Parts: sequence; C-alpha cells; structure tokens
Amino acid sequence: MTDPPTLGAELVRELALELRAAALPMHGAHAGRELADGSRAASGDVTFAIDERAERALETFLAERAPAVAYYSEDRGLVAPEGAQEVLVVDPVDGTRPALAGLESCCVSIAAAPLADGVRMGDVRIGCGSVLNNSPYDLAAAALCATEAGAVVTDARGDPLDDRPLLGSGPDFQMSIVASANATLHQRILDAVAAGLRRLTEA
Repeated sequence: MTDPPTLGAELVRELALELRAAALPMHGAHAGRELADGSRAASGDVTFAIDERAERALETFLAERAPAVAYYSEDRGLVAPEGAQEVLVVDPVDGTRPALAGLESCCVSIAAAPLADGVRMGDVRIGCGSVLNNSPYDLAAAALCATEAGAVVTDARGDPLDDRPLLGSGPDFQMSIVASANATLHQRILDAVAAGLRRLTEA
C-alpha cells in the first residue's frame, strides 16, 4: 500500500505565495538582472538573480514543509528525494524577462502530479499559474486550470495535451497550445491556425 498524497491545493497555494514573496522585491529591480553563479539553467536558459532567489525559496519551502516531495523546475531539472511519490512542476518566475522589466505579465506556475516513469500532462491533478511559454513546466498548471474552468484546451492541431510528457524542457518537449471558451470558437481558431500554416508552407 502506498502512502496517501501529501500534496493538496492549499500547500500548492502557500508555495505559490512564498515564491511570489521571494521574487517580488526583485520585480523590475536592477539587482534581479544580475546573472546567477553558473548562469545556465538545466533547460539551457540563462538564470538571473531573480530566478535564483525564487529557486532557493522553493528548496527551503519544500525542505521544511514537504521534504518527501520531488520537484521539477526550469533551473534545477528533476530533484527527487529517495522514495518520492509526487512531483511539483514549478516555474518560480514564469516570464522572467517581463518580470525584470517590471511588467505584470509574469507569474508563479505550479502543477502537482504523481511521480512515475512516463508521467504525462494528463496526470496533473493540482495546478495554478499562467501560460507564457510552451514548455511543460509553463503549461501544466494553466492547462489544468483552464480545463477545470470549462475551456477547450488542445495543441494547434486539435490534439489533447494529456499524453504529452510532463518532465522535460528540451526541443522534444515543446508544444503548441490553443485554449478557447467553447468548442465552436476553438474550431474557428484551429482552422485559422491551419490556414496560416498552409500559407507559410506554400510561400
């Protein structure tokens, strides 16, 4: 028998607020633009001081509140304690460059899923966040939130995201996304995207 899940929506929300509090003092601040030591994330992106500060807050929070939980972040990749059964997919500063510029188009993005080989987007069971990018750590939380709110969510071909791999950030993990309020609007958007792609390939 496996242990019951230790992750709940309230813990995910508290973590999001903790990461927001850690990053907020560097929002739009010159200090946040400094390159972190090493300055390259597991995903290959540049790591700025604002990212590093949020990552440290993530590590501290989980060490104190949920030490048996694994996490996957843009900067650290997969960090899994021995025996971990659950994973948080976290982008502590989703939209780093807008945050560095002091813009509001950034957020904390967190999704929770079971930790298993081949875990997929459809396995996400808790999420909060916003879509700014096309890696699983950016989309997992937002796709679940949108779906639970009644939106139609697929990739640009109309295929569901549920079977897409969850833990990764390389080229093979990138995906398109279309989210719409209803099926009629969704199909119109898909048709427009398909027509645009045809024009590009025929040019």
